[in-house]
Amino acid sequence: MWYFISAIQSVLNLKRVCSRCGKSQIVPLKDKGKTVACKYCGGELPPPKNQS
Repeated sequence: MWYFISAIQSVLNLKRVCSRCGKSQIVPLKDKGKTVACKYCGGELPPPKNQS
């Protein structure tokens, strides 16, 4: 059961919402701690502040 919860939590940590267009997307695991461009509008998606 803990594995399932851990897997869901890791996916939720990769989900980001663009402040420019408001659309959500999942960023690749390799870009977890980086700022990435929104695939819809090109705006910046910074990493979450509470990321460890």
